[in-house]
Amino acid sequence: MRWHVDRGVLHVAGRTAGLRFPVAEVLDLDSGLVVRVDVPPGEHLNRNVYFVDPDGSIAWQIEESPHGTQTDSPFMKIWREPGGEIRAGNWNGVDYRVDLHSGAIEPAAFPK
Repeated sequence: MRWHVDRGVLHVAGRTAGLRFPVAEVLDLDSGLVVRVDVPPGEHLNRNVYFVDPDGSIAWQIEESPHGTQTDSPFMKIWREPGGEIRAGNWNGVDYRVDLHSGAIEPAAFPK
């Protein structure tokens, strides 16, 4: 899959992915890209992880975390576990398993 990030903008297969904020992290999978965007101060977006198909279209946006008391709690990191499972760590201190078909989340750990 051909992709690159230029000045925070994701380009896939010759087209620009329609992400509202700059790209912070990308996980390159066989089926597409899991992308976390960096939400600037003063903006509000708790669903800041996306799955981008090989053609550059957005397939899903991650489910919002139901945990924590803060209204502003974006995802701060994404990674692939050794077995291939995708995880996303949230501002509220909870790590979630991410369903690659839908963006649904399920608590996996509370490292804080």
